[in-house]
Amino acid sequence: MTENKQLYENSGLHEIFAERGLPPREEFFTAHRDYVKEEPNLAILSEQPWHRLALYMKVKGASNRVIAKHTEKSEPWISQLMRQPWARARMAEIANEEGVDEVQSVLKGALVDSVYKLIELRDDEDVPAAVQRGCCTDLIQQYLGKPKQQVEHSVGDGMDKYSDEELRAIALGKE
Repeated sequence: MTENKQLYENSGLHEIFAERGLPPREEFFTAHRDYVKEEPNLAILSEQPWHRLALYMKVKGASNRVIAKHTEKSEPWISQLMRQPWARARMAEIANEEGVDEVQSVLKGALVDSVYKLIELRDDEDVPAAVQRGCCTDLIQQYLGKPKQQVEHSVGDGMDKYSDEELRAIALGKE
């Protein structure tokens, strides 16, 4: 049986970047490891013009959904592109050239996808009701902000009965 060279682990890219310790992952995604947590399933061996556009959009904070819409590709394919070690390295270069704060751009890009994920979880019938409720609360609070909490306090009547000298003695610990 022939090896599928399109699979990332069979492509040669895996070994090249494994030998280097995946510096693009360490440099670009250290602050938000949960965002790109998987190695790519498929290797994209050569960069195409639309890849560069997608990488620029990601660095500028676009979500995978928005990038997929503008490039007329599927969201999973955009996800595969963003997980490629060479693409992560290219995004780090773009961010440095453009003077973009990498952490901020990654978080901004994850924002819309996170909102869609909350909506997806909220609408999934197989998700427990407590999780659905939590998603609803998170969505509302992210849009409207957390509700104001009423704080009640009362001042005891004990201080009025002391003279200034007695209060000074209490403050100095000379009761």
